[in-house]
Amino acid sequence: LPFLPLLESDIVNAQAADGAPRRIVFFYTPQSTFKRLWEPTGGARTFVLPRILEPLETLRNKIVVLNGVNMTASNVHGGHTEGACQLWTGSDRASSSAMNLSPSLDHVIAQRIKSKTALEYLQLFAGDGRSYGLHWSGPNQQIVPEYDAANVLKRVFGSLGDGTTPPPTDTVRLSLLANASKELALLKTKIAKADQLKIESHIQSIADIEASLQKKAGLMCSKPDIGNPAASRQAGWQAMMKLVAGAFSCDMTRVATITFGQFDNDGMTYPDIGVRSFGHHELTHMTPSDTLLPKRDNEADRQAPSFDESRNGQITKINRWYTEQFAYFLKLLNDIPEGEGTLLDNTLVVWGTEVGEYYSHSFDNVPIIVAGGGNGGIKTGQYLDVRGKNYKINRLLVSMANYMGLSDVQTFGQFDQSTGGLSGLT
Repeated sequence: LPFLPLLESDIVNAQAADGAPRRIVFFYTPQSTFKRLWEPTGGARTFVLPRILEPLETLRNKIVVLNGVNMTASNVHGGHTEGACQLWTGSDRASSSAMNLSPSLDHVIAQRIKSKTALEYLQLFAGDGRSYGLHWSGPNQQIVPEYDAANVLKRVFGSLGDGTTPPPTDTVRLSLLANASKELALLKTKIAKADQLKIESHIQSIADIEASLQKKAGLMCSKPDIGNPAASRQAGWQAMMKLVAGAFSCDMTRVATITFGQFDNDGMTYPDIGVRSFGHHELTHMTPSDTLLPKRDNEADRQAPSFDESRNGQITKINRWYTEQFAYFLKLLNDIPEGEGTLLDNTLVVWGTEVGEYYSHSFDNVPIIVAGGGNGGIKTGQYLDVRGKNYKINRLLVSMANYMGLSDVQTFGQFDQSTGGLSGLT
């Protein structure tokens, strides 16, 4: 029958689309890090996580510590604003009075796959201040994130009530497959024996897809419990993480951004984790030192410091706390079973920042953590040190696009001078 090749093609496409969907998260924290206690030691597979990254030890087989990727600035010489404009766009600022030249990768991916889910993406912000300059729909067209976790919960999950249901897209797929199977069974009784064999093959393909979806149906879609986001800065941040995990498990969206803190003049203080009255941004502009921080007015004399009370020590505390929160998010995803693995195995999470080292504000050796995505070909469980190879952030952005199925994307951003993704990541 002339329509059978077309039918066969449709079934193949349905099978390809039926596997666990791939997702991506753009995760950001400001002010870079203290590289001396961020860079692992040891070999590519036998690496030892340093003090700042220790909270990721239980997830070491699902991460890539990426060291040595550079950004470039053509019209300025370092700084938070320029780095933030480049991080997810691979492009420079348009001018000193304008922000960026290009859309960010999250928007490009979301536009390409938006027909697959109810929501294009979740753009979320936690922490003090307000975000600007990280995510863009086009030149100087900022995507404003959502700041209120309770409002996001209501908007995204309001229709679910308090119970659990199968993920909406799976329910639709199962219904369509059941109807297709019935139609094929009826068609089989009306055609020649030679064509019946093809129909039987298609019916079996549908049965295999249905079995896969039924297996996946053990993962129920429910409204996440985000607690009281206003209770603390940590509670607010973790609420946003729970919203992303919930939206992914319900297949409501496959693209999310989680931004913590603003990149420019971030004045957040951290007394709850033992950081003295200096703000994070203020600390990054002090000369790096393991010596005692300067005294505040009316502060009593103190004894010789421990490392924790030094400038580098205070920065280290903040960065380690960031890692603890990142690990919390990864564990949320890793605790959700999906197919033969977990939600994390089907989600690429990239944690980036806007400068390479907290005190220099340079764009060299920007610290990046890539997590998850193992079912999509990401070579996790490694320390990928590419220092000296002059790899630009653009190579990573291409790899991220390719992971999400945009195989035609071989260059991305203004500073992209080569083709293909980041060697060694996949």
